[in-house]
Amino acid sequence: VRGLPPQKKKNFKEAFPVIDLLEGMLLLDPEARLTAKQGLSHPYVAEYHDPDCEPDSEPYDDSFESLELAIGEWKSKCRCYVGEWR
Repeated sequence: VRGLPPQKKKNFKEAFPVIDLLEGMLLLDPEARLTAKQGLSHPYVAEYHDPDCEPDSEPYDDSFESLELAIGEWKSKCRCYVGEWR
C-alpha cells in the first residue's frame, strides 16, 4: 500500500449512492424516516420499481399503542396474536 501513488480523497456519498437511501431509511424518528413509496422512488432503486407490480398496502394500525392495559392483559393479547399466525 505504501508503494502506491497518493490518491485524491473521494466523496463517499458519490462513490456509494446507496448511502443517501440508507440514511433516510435508518432514521429513528418515524416522521422523518422515508416511507416505502419514497424509498422506492430513490434513484438507487427506481429502475427496479414498477408501480403496477407493487400494490399499496393498508395503512399500519398503531391504535393499540394508546391502550392502557395491565402487563397480564398485554401478555394475553400477545399470545392470542401470535397464536393467529401459527
